[in-house]
Amino acid sequence: MAMSWAQPAEGPPDTARFVDRLLRQYRRHGITVKAVLTDGGPEYIASDFWTHLVTKGLRHERISPRSPNHNSVCERFQGTILQECWRPAFHRRRFTSTRQLQGEADAWLTDYHHRRKNHGDYMRGPPHQMLDSFKRNEAA
Repeated sequence: MAMSWAQPAEGPPDTARFVDRLLRQYRRHGITVKAVLTDGGPEYIASDFWTHLVTKGLRHERISPRSPNHNSVCERFQGTILQECWRPAFHRRRFTSTRQLQGEADAWLTDYHHRRKNHGDYMRGPPHQMLDSFKRNEAA
């Protein structure tokens, strides 16, 4: 399940808050997060971020340098949201706050998760359908 947070990131405290938001979102869907996969960006290798993950009981897995295929799902999502959400939104109107940006992202993500058919190799249909299928398999 994809999530977007329209907030200027200043460093490890912001990435820690984003992790907290993700954990709440996944918890609402009955999913337990055991690890976080990141690239080697400075906000992810900072000791404050690592300490935050430890306090949450999460492992920190890092994508190896020069291995773009490991990060391809994230990169593809960023391209999709840019093409389908941000460019049309900025063409239609001027935003004056991050709250307006977040509202635009939230509306697009609702469509992305529930109505938009995903054309990836590992997903056949909207992400929410895959999540529901995962939950049914876990319960069985």
